[in-house]
Amino acid sequence: MAINQNQLTQLLTNVFGAGGFNLPQLNQNLTNAINAANAAQPRELSLIKLPDFHGKDSEDPYEWLDQFNRAAAANQWQDGRLIAIAKGYFKGAAADWITAATAAGAQNLIIAWDNVNAQNTSFRHRMLAKFASETKQNKWYQELMTTRQLSNESVDDYSL
Repeated sequence: MAINQNQLTQLLTNVFGAGGFNLPQLNQNLTNAINAANAAQPRELSLIKLPDFHGKDSEDPYEWLDQFNRAAAANQWQDGRLIAIAKGYFKGAAADWITAATAAGAQNLIIAWDNVNAQNTSFRHRMLAKFASETKQNKWYQELMTTRQLSNESVDDYSL
């Protein structure tokens, strides 16, 4: 079965359309679409690592939150994902607490990262209320007030 040039042209037009198959234009269109998608939402990274948080007395929740916020900015973590990401770093009793506080049907379900107008549903405020209670803060204050510079300790080391 042999076909002539007009039949071949008609067949290719039926398959690829009237403009034909333009690979350079298709490549440019795809590149533009990918660049637009990347510009609209930056890609999340994992440059800065965080320590796990267990909720132990020896852990400082203020310091952990500060480290988390710096890592979130550096890693370009989106606001809507901060709670889910933080949950991954919670272990032991802290993991049990955040799982219960974010479970469907939980009283004062945590739905925002840091909302000063709705502290009962804000992760930051609830975490500090749970793991930096007034009793614990009083203990830290007492430790601070009784801290003394050691004889072999430099002033810089002591002040830190």
